[in-house]
Amino acid sequence: MELMILDSAFRGDRLKELRENRKLLQEPIAKHLGVTKSTFSRFETGVRQPDASMLVKIADYFNCSVDYLLGRVDDPTMTHEEYIKVAQEKYKFIGDVFTEELLQSLSQERLEKIVNYIKEQAIMAQLEQKDDDK
Repeated sequence: MELMILDSAFRGDRLKELRENRKLLQEPIAKHLGVTKSTFSRFETGVRQPDASMLVKIADYFNCSVDYLLGRVDDPTMTHEEYIKVAQEKYKFIGDVFTEELLQSLSQERLEKIVNYIKEQAIMAQLEQKDDDK
């Protein structure tokens, strides 16, 4: 499996949240990952970005997806590909409007904003049509 990192950046806040939600300390995690506590702390604060192999180790440790750590999806258990598949099923027009390459480059947050914008535009068009029909 090839790790694809697009425009997304590691989200240290998510790492910190995962650790705090489990009431874990930095030091034992850092030891398990083979880094110093200081390095792990820098990951959490965003001062330092883990490389691809460390991202996988972190995701494995917390049983979450790398895509979650990169901010591409909001569900820690979902990969970006899984999210795209769900979004395509939920919003049938996505496949007609977006290329697969473009979908892969968009974060979940960005795609949701686009979908919401399209929905708002459709509602506005319906309201304008009703006004025109009067």
